[in-house]
Amino acid sequence: MKRSDVKTRALIVTLSSLFLFSSSPTQAEEPLTLPEVLRITLSDNPLVSAWDAKVRAGEGELVSARAFPNPEIGGTFARITRFDPRKNEGSVQLSQPFEFPGKRKYRRQAAEMDLKALAYERESLKLDLIFEVKSAFYNLLLAKKSSEVAKDNQRSAQTLLTSAKIRVEVGEAPEFEWIKAQVEAARASNEVQKAASKVSLAKAALNTLMGRSASSLLEISGELESAPKEIQLEALLQKALEGHPLIQQQNYLVQKQSRLLDFAKSSRYPDLTVTGFYGREIDKELVGLGLSLPLPIWYRQNGAITSAAAEKTRAEAELARLRNEISRSVTEAYQGYLISKELVEVFTQQLLKQAKESRRIAEISYREGASGILDLIEAQRTYRQTFLDYEQALYELKLAEAALERATGAGSS
Repeated sequence: MKRSDVKTRALIVTLSSLFLFSSSPTQAEEPLTLPEVLRITLSDNPLVSAWDAKVRAGEGELVSARAFPNPEIGGTFARITRFDPRKNEGSVQLSQPFEFPGKRKYRRQAAEMDLKALAYERESLKLDLIFEVKSAFYNLLLAKKSSEVAKDNQRSAQTLLTSAKIRVEVGEAPEFEWIKAQVEAARASNEVQKAASKVSLAKAALNTLMGRSASSLLEISGELESAPKEIQLEALLQKALEGHPLIQQQNYLVQKQSRLLDFAKSSRYPDLTVTGFYGREIDKELVGLGLSLPLPIWYRQNGAITSAAAEKTRAEAELARLRNEISRSVTEAYQGYLISKELVEVFTQQLLKQAKESRRIAEISYREGASGILDLIEAQRTYRQTFLDYEQALYELKLAEAALERATGAGSS
């Protein structure tokens, strides 16, 4: 075999190996939708585990509240050493406290109300977490869109740079256009780097909320554009005041304080302790039953009753304040949603069309030599900024929608 054939064969083998290596499949990160991101967050975020632990602690308190008082056993033993060392004396007794009827029931009901309040507290905290995740998700979509616009602008700037160079070389334009095109290309390259940095930061923020490492691979799929919703303020207020987790939580806290007040009132009546005993002495054996009952003469739980009544009044006042606060929050979120919706409509119906038409006219004028490069650059920059402002308006609309869901309590479902 000739040396040239050997070299040719080796080159073919090398190129084939490089092709196979470069085309080998890689494990690409599957794009995540918003529902999938929310599912991962509510499963892996450390805050969720903390909330669940708090609810389990409430379940433990309920078990304790349901328990009956434990009996108590005791005894004595003695040896007679002075008269007859062979004789022994001793006794054993078993005591069982019995609570006044109603005490255990009120204590158990208070613990049940507290457990339900904890469950709704978890739902209210979940609302905040869902809002943060949606905000981070939409922010990443916005950052990715800005990155795409920056890359597209960089390609346009390179095309314009090539065109300006040719026009300067053939004498159709002054050298200033070539310099300006170079500056615009450098600016576009810088914008690409800034946009890429924003994407990285947005991914890190969303990864953290999902309970993952900030540097984990992350790709998402979704759009900021969506059909506008027709909503009525009265329906939103009714829904919020009836079903918001914070309202439900405070309702159960009021019921808890009511049960604790009943418990404090029933504590005026003392608990009965029944004691059975057996005793043996030198000349006799004793078997008997004893009763003990504290006498509420000097103190009749007046302080505990006053405190429980005050706590019940405070809980009711907090419920009224909370209803007013949620009504205000819903109204503010509703107005914010309407403002964002109107702004998006202005962009779609007017501004985008005007900026696009202005850019088209500037491109035609530049190609025909009727205008210079500055006019074209300004028209392109105006259209690009208008488009980015439109994407920002879409982001703010999605954020306003998420804020409205949080204010009404709809985001936890």
